[in-house]
Amino acid sequence: MFYPYGSPSHDNHLPPNDDGSSNEIYISSSFPFFNTSHRSLFVNTNGDLTFLSALSTFTPSPFPYQQNTQIVAIYWCDIDTRKGGDIWYRETTDHVLLQKASTEIHTVFPQQSGFNASWIFVTTWSKVAFYGSDSNGQRMV
Repeated sequence: MFYPYGSPSHDNHLPPNDDGSSNEIYISSSFPFFNTSHRSLFVNTNGDLTFLSALSTFTPSPFPYQQNTQIVAIYWCDIDTRKGGDIWYRETTDHVLLQKASTEIHTVFPQQSGFNASWIFVTTWSKVAFYGSDSNGQRMV
């Protein structure tokens, strides 16, 4: 497990849906992304976070995705949690998790040796079903 998640971690839960999104989530620190600083974001069912607005559709288009969409495509696919799975999210400043995140950044990006995470946003797509699957999360034939 990358980071703990779910109810025991006091995560928010995105209700079961197809092509849905969270409400706008205000974050405690400004997040710089492509020369823009953001103070809020959206968790979208289809495996991404967006900053300017929710993204309610899944269209496998090449990047840059859509004009005026700033997207972090973490788990980019066509998800339908009405057929199974959960999406959990939270912002945290837990010291143990901040240290873990900082260590991971130092390992992957050694040139960022001075980086120290001050907060993290944890989003987990757990055992999610894909659009068109049956109630067991299997492909319908």
